[in-house]
Amino acid sequence: MNTFDPIAHKYFIDDRPVPSATQVIREILGDAIWNAADTWYLERGTAVHASAALIAQGKPFEHDPAIDGQVRACRKFFADFQPEVLEVEKPLYSESYQCAGTMDMRCKLYRMDTGKRDVIVDWKSALSEVAEIQVGGYGVMCPAARYGLIVALQDDGKYKCGKMFKLDQRKNEFLALRSTYAIRQSLGLKLETPGMINERMERQLLWLNQRVREIANECNCRAEHGAAGAEHLTAIEGLLKQAVKQTEAA
Repeated sequence: MNTFDPIAHKYFIDDRPVPSATQVIREILGDAIWNAADTWYLERGTAVHASAALIAQGKPFEHDPAIDGQVRACRKFFADFQPEVLEVEKPLYSESYQCAGTMDMRCKLYRMDTGKRDVIVDWKSALSEVAEIQVGGYGVMCPAARYGLIVALQDDGKYKCGKMFKLDQRKNEFLALRSTYAIRQSLGLKLETPGMINERMERQLLWLNQRVREIANECNCRAEHGAAGAEHLTAIEGLLKQAVKQTEAA
């Protein structure tokens, strides 16, 4: 049985935990590509997606004024494109590739030249190629969909659409990342995320700060400020330079 734990945000295939499409991409390409900011922005993104889902389902709702621009942008998208909604916020699973994810919306969009297209739409705050790879992952799990579309919902009540793209190439790119993820897992390797780097740097800086204090206290206890005192001051300077270099490297 395939299940999704919405609280822990974990997916399971036959009771075995599997990575999400987002988790695979973050592990290989890093957190920075998502512009992952502070908790407030993450919570706002969740609220925007929830509002978009309710709009797609035609349900009335109230929303935080902080996301009013994105809500208006989403309503405008629906008014302009009149999508035929097929699925909303649906968890997807691939037993073959042992991964999962939740797509924002699958719908049919009409084009003058080709008629209706089966499209996976993903709501974002900005357009990016990485988002297209993420949608490619959903395409792996939802073979019926043939195209993808990234829609950036903006603060000013407007939206930007990326170019509608065929899923084939992005599916292959996602599967390449999935294979790399599996290799890293089998070797016990894990990418250092910005949060992990910050924690490591904090530990290093605490240690350096403690050493500086110890040397400074030893200098203060000396009655004479001769060569020995100068050596300790030089040691302090070296430790501070080391701290600066490590901070810049992070």
